[in-house]
Amino acid sequence: MKTLVTGGAGFIGSNIVDALLKKRHDVIVVDNFYSGREKNLIEAKKIAQEMNVELSIVKADISVEKTWKELPPVQAIFHIAAQTSVTASVLESDRDFSWNILAAKYLVEYIKRNKTQFLLYSNTAGALYGVPPVIPTNETQPLHPICPYGATKSFLETYIRALTESLKMEGKWSNDPKKENYFSWASLRLGNVYGPRQITKGEAGVVPIFIEKLFAQEAPTIFGSGKETRDYVHVHDVVSAFMTVFEKQQKEKVDEAYNVGTGVPTQTSDVFKNVLNSMKDKTKVSEAKHSSLRPGELEESCLDISKLKKLGWAPAWNFEKGVTQTVKVYLENEKETKA
Repeated sequence: MKTLVTGGAGFIGSNIVDALLKKRHDVIVVDNFYSGREKNLIEAKKIAQEMNVELSIVKADISVEKTWKELPPVQAIFHIAAQTSVTASVLESDRDFSWNILAAKYLVEYIKRNKTQFLLYSNTAGALYGVPPVIPTNETQPLHPICPYGATKSFLETYIRALTESLKMEGKWSNDPKKENYFSWASLRLGNVYGPRQITKGEAGVVPIFIEKLFAQEAPTIFGSGKETRDYVHVHDVVSAFMTVFEKQQKEKVDEAYNVGTGVPTQTSDVFKNVLNSMKDKTKVSEAKHSSLRPGELEESCLDISKLKKLGWAPAWNFEKGVTQTVKVYLENEKETKA
């Protein structure tokens, strides 16, 4: 199957590209390389050659209409590209709006024009729910973003849900996978994703920030008391969630949102302790600095993942194991860079 991955050179996107190629899907990567990196696609090129499938890399901006008009038709789109920083969404609202909403407009036009059958959308969870009345939070809770990032990310899911329902009622799109006009969407509401290939530029990520600071012999900053919680999920678990939902879409319509996390809240202070323990031989730093919580940041977030578990998916990585592996890969990459 021919697939398109926006943000395919980025942290999450490149890992999804690897998984698609291993399943023998042809892949087109579209990335502006703001935070995406060529080195993230080295493995993908090897896999494509081994599997004898096509991998195309297009350097382009998805917030430009011309980009979408020049792309060939595909059957499936994994829409991963986004502006993902809460702070940047407050201070650089134009970029946030352009990447997360304007791009969504052209994406929808592309789907309708080319009769794309599958859309998998990388959404956020914590910023989407805001301050939820129930924790762990399930998908039935209202969307109440408290930062511009959460608001822009909620747009595509809300819009594609309404558009799909309308077009299926009119008979223009079908729920039958055997029909040419079949369409199925899924929004994966991600917890705090971490793991190999994550960088600090253009992406939210306390784990790589702590790793980079400790490696540079600098004390990282914890914003807030350190008791703030997040649901940290390893990128490999995120990829397996995408592939699980994609396989279901090919058998029956989905048209649903799914939380992707672990269901386990982890305090920021514990994140620091885990990273520090994994780097104890590589840093002289022993304590973090503290500063006030930043605008738009939540104090508490944890996801109910029972809905996705019903599809047979479950997280395989606990946080301690995931951080140890992430630090190991980071140190190996640093060693290669200096060699």
